[in-house]
Amino acid sequence: MGKDNDVRDTFLSLGESLPSRPPAVTGSARTIAAWIGPPPQHYKRLGGLLNPSVFSLPSPCCPSGFFWVGSHIYSTVAKMCTGKCSKFIGISLYPLVLINIICNVLLLFPDWSADYIQNSDTQITPQALYFGGLIGGGLLILIPAIHIQATGKKGCCANRCGMFLSIIFAAVGVAGAVYGFVVSILGMVNGPACLYEYHNSTSGTISKEWGIPFKTDVGKFNNESYLFDPNLWDICEEPKGVVEFNVILFSMMLASSGIAFILCVIQMLNGLFGCLCGTCRGKSGGAI
Repeated sequence: MGKDNDVRDTFLSLGESLPSRPPAVTGSARTIAAWIGPPPQHYKRLGGLLNPSVFSLPSPCCPSGFFWVGSHIYSTVAKMCTGKCSKFIGISLYPLVLINIICNVLLLFPDWSADYIQNSDTQITPQALYFGGLIGGGLLILIPAIHIQATGKKGCCANRCGMFLSIIFAAVGVAGAVYGFVVSILGMVNGPACLYEYHNSTSGTISKEWGIPFKTDVGKFNNESYLFDPNLWDICEEPKGVVEFNVILFSMMLASSGIAFILCVIQMLNGLFGCLCGTCRGKSGGAI
């Protein structure tokens, strides 16, 4: 313990007055220690004399790495790394996928009835048939999530190649999330398909027909929209409560697709760091 403390104190004493640029592999102990910065509270001695010809510098984008003072090599204990970040993102995407799929399926059964889907062309909200939750926020995010999580586990994907592939899969997830997000916005702005009273200004008659009474151009969306005036929701006579039904489900899809988009973008950046620097999943906490 005495020798370890002496080494740690030596390392700490080097931290502030030394250059911060990465040294060459054969650089001095002082410059290498300064580049890595002050060490974490925990460190592990690897032991053995340093051989500069085989010594690899630590990854600057991973908290885990190697440093040496005197003639011994030390390894920091990793608390977070690109591999663990991938695992967290992959697991976080699963509930978002589930929410998107469930919401999209429910949108096909307004008023909890299967009668309307038999005439889906007129009695089902068109955006529900675009399958923004089943395909965009569902399948196109689920497949990337499986691979992204795999890069955070020990195995064939927990390496630089796996992290590179995770960038591509995350890009697919971004595309799926954008698709689900856009479909959800259109579904909320245009409103649901329903049976409502239609006033024919030409003949002066009032009739009931299936259609989308609140449909409007997205570019003309303003505070006069039906979304901000619940009193207008009674225009839809059938299915019962279809406006609230659509608003709630499309809102959930909108939120989950937005969060999935952010996570996939983060994974693209994380995958880039992991591809360049390794996944930090080594047994001793070092970058691999």
